[in-house]
Parts: sequence; C-alpha cells; structure tokens
Amino acid sequence: MAISPTDLFAVVPRENSVRPDFQCYNRSHAGNRNALKEGGFMETAKRDLARLIFAAIAAAGCGLAQGPAPAPAKAQEKHVRDFRAEQPQASIYASAVCQAARTDGYRRSSNLHRVDDATLEPDLSSLMAKSDEVILGSTMRGNISVLSPSGEYAVEYIDVKVLRTWKGSHQVGDTVTFGLPDADVLCASRGANAAGISPEGNVVSPWWNGRQPGFGTFTAGGDWGGFHSGPLLLFLRHSQGSEAQHIEGLRLTGGDGVEGMFDFSPLRVTSAEFHACRGDSVRDVATCNEVLSADDLPVSLPYHRGPLFEKYNGTPTFAFLQEVQSVAASLGYAEKSAPSK
Repeated sequence: MAISPTDLFAVVPRENSVRPDFQCYNRSHAGNRNALKEGGFMETAKRDLARLIFAAIAAAGCGLAQGPAPAPAKAQEKHVRDFRAEQPQASIYASAVCQAARTDGYRRSSNLHRVDDATLEPDLSSLMAKSDEVILGSTMRGNISVLSPSGEYAVEYIDVKVLRTWKGSHQVGDTVTFGLPDADVLCASRGANAAGISPEGNVVSPWWNGRQPGFGTFTAGGDWGGFHSGPLLLFLRHSQGSEAQHIEGLRLTGGDGVEGMFDFSPLRVTSAEFHACRGDSVRDVATCNEVLSADDLPVSLPYHRGPLFEKYNGTPTFAFLQEVQSVAASLGYAEKSAPSK
C-alpha cells in the first residue's frame, strides 16, 4: 500500500495537525468506524497510519513541553547609554517642566525631594539587611541626568563597575547603574552662546553651568552635597511600586533614596591608582582594592544627616571597609573580590 506525502496531509483533519506550541491532546478513535463506512478499508488504513506518524511528532513535542520549566530571564537592566537613548535632548526640551523653565528662567522643581527622617537607617547592619546589592563600585564610568518616568523630577543615573561585592546578583566586573533623586537637566534645545542667546534667538536666564534654562530636583533642606565620582561603596535596592515613577531600577537603600553611598574620593590616590579604580581589568580591580584597603583618608557621605553620617563620615577608608566586612560576615554574606594580581 503506497501512501504519498500528499495523501498523509490530505487525510488528516486540520484540527489534528501538530500545532507549533506542541500542546498535548488525548485523541479519540471513535471516528474510525465512520471512516470504514464512508471511505472503506484503504482510506481508513491511510488515515490511521497518518495519525500514528503525527502522534509520534506530537509525543516528542509534548515531551519538550512537559520538561522542566526554563529559569526566568533576568530582568533587563538599564544603563546610562539606555537612558540617554530614551531621552534625547529634544525629548527633554519638549517636556512640560522645561517649557515652564524656559518661561521662568532656571526653575526648581515644585516637588522638592523631601526625606522622611524615619526612613534613615540606624546602623550598617540594618542598611545591609534591607539592601538588594552591596558592592564596592569603581570610579564613575558614566552618568546622565534625565526626567523621571512621571515627568515630575530630575534624576541622575550613574554607571560603575563592581570591584568587590558582599550581597546581590552582580559579580566583579559587572556594570551596575543606580539613580539619585538630586539632579538637574538642561532645558535648551542645543545650548546658548556666550551672550546668553539661544539658537531660537531668545535671551535665557543664567544657569549654573552657563546661560541656559534648566529644571532641577533638590533635596529639601539642602542636606545633600559633595562630589561623588568614586570609588563608591554602595548599598542599593530596587525601587518598589510608585517609587519606580521617580527612580527606575536601583536606588540607594535608605533615606528615600539618599542614604547608602560612601565616597572614597579619587583625589587621594596617584594617577595610576586612580586609573586602576576604573576597574578596566582584573589587575586594575586588584590594585584598587589593595590601595583602598590600606587607605587612611576619610570616607565622605553625601547626605549630611542621620546616624550613619554622624558615625562614619570622616572614618578612615580602611577602617570603614573592615566594618562593612564585619557586618556582612555577621549577616552571613561572603565577600567576593577579584583574584590577586
């Protein structure tokens, strides 16, 4: 009995074909009796053979479908380049806050970032326990100020390389990006000339970095300050719920996003050591870790309030790193760093 490929597909009802998703079905053969009446033995034989072939294909597919579910994909992280691509200057220029800034001159956000003192952490142990990531980050690899998803705030995002880690999913050498709630954006389409005249021919108000209008979000009370180019010891957590309308992704763990950054200023090391703290290679990472572990210059906290600022601001770097290691060990977190040079 010769059966051509055309016969196979001709005798199998379309609804019995193996679907791309390989769903499994229990098929009834009750229709075979009717097939004998309608098409005779040969037609029924061809139909049964075709069903056997397709059943084998379906079984293979069902085996795939019933296997272990694949691990969920890691959420796509955004980095500085992604925020820059999402919000080109033309997009910021057209925003409602920048339209108001061009009318009023340099305009501060009407929604100042107010920090609730109750959100300030009492000690490093509490800060670490509430963090999703605890890392020693490199000097700043990139930064950008953009508008928040809600359009109400300016946010600065910073890229760093991981030099050492105590907690979280990131490994040494990974790029980590986090957001800060104290930032400002430029509200001119391209920029003004030295006379303060924009490309559109408008006279614009002086701004801190030139004669251009801008929009800023500032921490109420003026308690945020300092230059934070790193290396940075960071306690970070993911924004939850409505927080993501202000800062996407990772933010400082405590104090409504202002507490959890400890700055080891690059001004304290030689130019070669400063370059090493960019974390471009395993050797550089090891060099920077060695320098910081012996460094007796003071740690700087950019948020100038709360128990952590009072206790640790000005602490020698080496002593602070030892404290972090001790707290991590007490909570069961093992330090991971680059191999020695």
